[in-house]
Amino acid sequence: EPLLLANPAQFVARYPDLAPTIAQTGSRAMAALPVLVEGRVVAVIGLSFGAAQAFDAATVGFMRAIAHQAALALE
Repeated sequence: EPLLLANPAQFVARYPDLAPTIAQTGSRAMAALPVLVEGRVVAVIGLSFGAAQAFDAATVGFMRAIAHQAALALE
């Protein structure tokens, strides 16, 4: 499943030791999407956003499609 962190507060809640990192990067939202080949994670696509994100169903679907295309390229 994708890891979706819609804002800095979610990032810091999940990874409190990395709070200075989020401040330094200027990222306001992040997503990590697994790239699956034959049911195994072979890579992860990381996305960083300069503004907080709602990560609605359409956006998540689009990001999953990108990860799926990457998986096809690696097969």
